[in-house]
Formats: sequence, C-alpha cells, structure tokens
Amino acid sequence: MLPLLRWAALAVAVAGYIVMLHIYTARDTPSTIGALLAIVPMLAVSLLIAWRATHRGVMLSLWFAALALLALNWPLLQSNFALVGLLQHAGTFAMLALFFGRTLQAGDTPIVSRMARQAHGSLPPPLAHYTRRVTQAWTAFFALMAFASVVLFGGGYIALWSWLANLLTPVLIGAMFGAEYLVRRSVLPPELRTGLMDSIRAAWHGTRGDAPAAHRPH
Repeated sequence: MLPLLRWAALAVAVAGYIVMLHIYTARDTPSTIGALLAIVPMLAVSLLIAWRATHRGVMLSLWFAALALLALNWPLLQSNFALVGLLQHAGTFAMLALFFGRTLQAGDTPIVSRMARQAHGSLPPPLAHYTRRVTQAWTAFFALMAFASVVLFGGGYIALWSWLANLLTPVLIGAMFGAEYLVRRSVLPPELRTGLMDSIRAAWHGTRGDAPAAHRPH
C-alpha cells in the first residue's frame, strides 16, 4: 500500500507541476514563478548527472558556472522562459526523430527491431517488416511534434503551444503506444507479439550484456 501511495503522490505532484507550468506559460507575460517552473527541473536533472559523472569535480564546476550565468541573466529569463520550454520540447522531439530515423538507413537495424530482437532472440520476416514500420511511424510522430512545436511558438500562438507542449504531449504519446498495441494485435500472430514492458526489459538487459529475455506472448 505504501509504494502505491508514493506513486500516487508523485503522479499528483507531476500533474500539478504540468498544470501550473501551462498556466504561467499560456499567459505569455514575464513571471518569476514561470521561469522557476521552466528551469528548476532542468537544473535538478543536470545536477544529478554532474554528481554521478566520472569527473564529478569538473562537471559540478560547469554546473555552478551555468547557474551563475542564469542568475546574471535572470531578468531576460523571466521575460522569455517559454523559450526554454520550446528548446526542451522541440529539441527533444527533433533529436528523437533523428535518432530513430538514422536507424532506418540501409545497412542499419531499426531501433524497434533491436528491441524486438532482444525480446525474441531472432526476427522472423513478418516481425522485421512490422518493427521497421513501427520505427518509421515513431520517427514521423517525433518529427511532426517538433515541427508543430516550432510552428505554433514561432507564429506567436503561445497559449496553443503551451497546450501542446505541457498538456497534450503525454496524451499523444500514450495514444501512439495504444494505437501501436492495437495494430500489433491485429497484424501479428500471437507467437510474435511482445508486450511493451517485455520489450523494454529485454532492451535493458541487452544493454547490460545479459541474455535475451524470454518471449511472453500477449
């Protein structure tokens, strides 16, 4: 019960943060709270990375230097904190599109195919074809998200951009996963289906050099 309550509390905190960030971003006015909401999570994640880095002293020095730079330019950040969100949102999806798209080149293995290979141990032709198509679909989705983010923000539709970046993005990602699950169940035979968590676990074990996970049909 206690772990469930912790996850519930975390979900509520994340939801509250997302709603608050949307409210302050959609106003499109300078805001100290909005700037803090935009920058603090990024600072926290980068601090954790610096603390766990091999060259901790160097990375922490760079982190504090970046913090000082932000402090010196705080008035500018207050007035343009939505730009931080744009760089994070559009930049993340653009990098994902490039990463997934590069694995579709001739001679390479699509990223979804790699995950499926870790789960199944081998890729029968129907599964290889399907996972390539799924990689293409995710590449297109990521590219469209980055494009829409830049167009809405660049066009001055900050409130609409905030809806997309802060509220709709997790919903759209969940919809993509759900749509892929339904398509997988309709086009692949039961012996070639693998659940999402099985694929993620298999990919994780693969990066650690473990043996491929056993296939669990769904």
